[in-house]
Amino acid sequence: MEQNTCCCENPSYEESGCGCGSGKEIKIDYLYLDLNTCDRCIGTVAVLDEVLDTLRPTLELAGYQVLCQKREISNAELAEKYHFRSSPTILVNGQDIFGAVIESDCGCCGEIAGTQVDCRVFEHEGITREVPTKEMLTDAIMKAVYHPTKCCCEEYQLPENLKRFFEGKEGRGKKRLYVLTGFLGAGKTSLLLHLLDNLEGRKVGVIQNEFGKLSIDGALVNRNGIQMTEISRGSIFCSCLKGAFAQALAEMGKMNLEYVFVESSGLADPSNIEEILGEVTAMAGEVYDFKGVICLIDGVNFLDQLSDVETVDRQLAHCHMAVINKLDLIDDAQLAKVTDAIRQVNPICHVITSRFGLIDLDFLDMDLSALQWAPCEDSHNTVDNKPKTISLESEAVLSREVLAAFLQAVLPDCYRIKGFFRLEEGWQQVDVVEKLIDFKPCQERELSQLVFLSKIGPKVIRTVDSAWKEIVKQPMKLKN
Repeated sequence: MEQNTCCCENPSYEESGCGCGSGKEIKIDYLYLDLNTCDRCIGTVAVLDEVLDTLRPTLELAGYQVLCQKREISNAELAEKYHFRSSPTILVNGQDIFGAVIESDCGCCGEIAGTQVDCRVFEHEGITREVPTKEMLTDAIMKAVYHPTKCCCEEYQLPENLKRFFEGKEGRGKKRLYVLTGFLGAGKTSLLLHLLDNLEGRKVGVIQNEFGKLSIDGALVNRNGIQMTEISRGSIFCSCLKGAFAQALAEMGKMNLEYVFVESSGLADPSNIEEILGEVTAMAGEVYDFKGVICLIDGVNFLDQLSDVETVDRQLAHCHMAVINKLDLIDDAQLAKVTDAIRQVNPICHVITSRFGLIDLDFLDMDLSALQWAPCEDSHNTVDNKPKTISLESEAVLSREVLAAFLQAVLPDCYRIKGFFRLEEGWQQVDVVEKLIDFKPCQERELSQLVFLSKIGPKVIRTVDSAWKEIVKQPMKLKN
């Protein structure tokens, strides 16, 4: 990438007005973005120091006074003040000694800013270098001293490349915050596991919310290197827990993290997320760059859920990206109906599709929060409508057929059933969504546990107890 550069209106030596200089004074400015990480800036200044050590005695014998100053251009205001167009830049009496700016992608500065950034490269005799040689710098400096170019001042405008760097760097110190929502069984945990797999080695925090006292999804997500907090027995958007949620975010904001993902419960209504983030800012300062709410859509059951459960409508209305999951289980006609229903509720959110919660990570470079549709409002999650959950524990070893029969008997009275159970074939993760019962192998546990999220309140206790006694006929314990 090449652009023109102004040669003279650089006020790095404020007392001299126009930076072109005069008489026997040689003013050398080294302007840069970073001297801690950027290989180009670090390498170029090292070569400049060597060249000046060599040239200074000769120039002083010729009657010149050599002044050199190095200046970090840390923000857009300084860039404008010094007419800074690319990093690194070397000025001799206000003249850019390499003339036109040529740039290429700089991974070091890109890492600082969290986005693509181009930095300067140097061409000499048909060869492009990221760091100039001593010969190149010596020739360029001497040419600027003895054959300076004529002043050609022009109006300065901050290059888009530098604008991206400054904006990215400013936001880089903040944790990128994403909130995952979606109705029960839509695939939130599958998506979260996919994200964690692809961000391995990065500094990631997770806040996981479950309605029940027993943590099932937390056992799946928790792994080495992940900072994790679990908030259970209610919705993090309800008055009963939103204070604890804000406190958990504030505490995680003190940690050295790049990303924070919040997985809310399937019945959570995130309508008041902006209000909660305001409380976090009051407690911890501007520690988060809120990127948006991602809503998982169950492609199979969404249309029925949307008409039956108000939470589904509110989750979608307040999201910034909708992920239509379970694409492998629906045809094109169903996908078109789901997409149309999404647009009826939220006409501007970003919509993508997935199988098993697997999506491209290009959304991490998007400002999803700009796709805000519904304004902040009170959440419908309250203490009064908090759903009943119970858990079952057993040391019995069952056949898959017996456990499936039991689950079939109780699922009409439950929004969701999940857990881990020891079957004759080995330990299995159990996941029940609507009428679909799914088993998959899992690690061994101390004892079998299932969590039931009730549609009928406390009456679910009688449903589970009766079905177990009739079908399983083995010891077990029920817990609130």
